[in-house]
Order: sequence, then structure tokens, then C-alpha cells
Amino acid sequence: MPWISLHDAVSRASRKDGKAIGAWANRGIVIRADGLGGVLYYAESKDGGKTWPEFAVKSDIPNPGSKATLYPLGGDTVALLHNPKPKGRHPLALWISFDGMKSWPYQRVLVEHSSDGPGRTLNYPDGFVSKDRQWLHFAYDDNRHRAVHYSAKLPLLP
Repeated sequence: MPWISLHDAVSRASRKDGKAIGAWANRGIVIRADGLGGVLYYAESKDGGKTWPEFAVKSDIPNPGSKATLYPLGGDTVALLHNPKPKGRHPLALWISFDGMKSWPYQRVLVEHSSDGPGRTLNYPDGFVSKDRQWLHFAYDDNRHRAVHYSAKLPLLP
């Protein structure tokens, strides 16, 4: 499936089973959903989020159906914190786009695997960017039984 209905994604996100979820930054949204081929979907709003296209399109960003979090960094620069593989919730990586989520030239693995060993899960990353835009502070669930705080130094931003 090369696209997903945004209405369907929003409906799924509001369901208790959480099969789809969106993360918004500036003017774009990425949507993750279980069973959609191991990638994120993308839609762009031309009016700051007031209206959206009917469909989201399949991106090249790998994701196993796990939470992906976007962080606006100013202008067209956006950070993405996610599991960058089509299967398996590991590693945990930081990707940065400098062109409004069209390309992701900065890709850095922050946490290779769980403290319980390779193949275990790294889940639900979420956090915030420092006011000076030099750090991404976040927490994640390490293999469903340990909360971990992590601070990642961001590269020099335009």
C-alpha cells in the first residue's frame, strides 16, 4: 500500500489498541502503524496544520510500527527519534532533516541495544529539545521493565 488515509490513521490513533499514531513537526506529520510494511508514512500541511491532504504517502523511513517522535529545531530542520529498522525495536536512533523532512542526512544510533542484551526492545522514546537547541533530552522504556534517561548532543544546526 503506497498511501494511507489520514482519516483512517487518526481513527486508529484514537482507538484503545493504538494501531496508528502520528507525530507532528512544523508542517509535516509522520504516521506509524502496525502492519503497514515496516516504514513510516508522511503527510504535509500547507497551512500550518489547519488542513491536511486526504492521504499520507509511504516514506523511505524504516520503522517496525513503534513510536517515532519528531522535534522541530527551527526553520525546515526537524529531528526524528525512532527505531530505524523495519522489524525489531532496536536500535534507538536520532535522524535530522534540514529540508523539511525530504531527506535525512544526519543519522546517528544513540542506543544500540537493551541493557538486557541484543534483540531486546527499546520502546516509547519521548522528550524535549533544550532551549538552546544543543541537546535532546529523552527517556525510553528498556525492554518493558526499566525507564532510562538519555541526553544526546545535537549537531550544529543551521
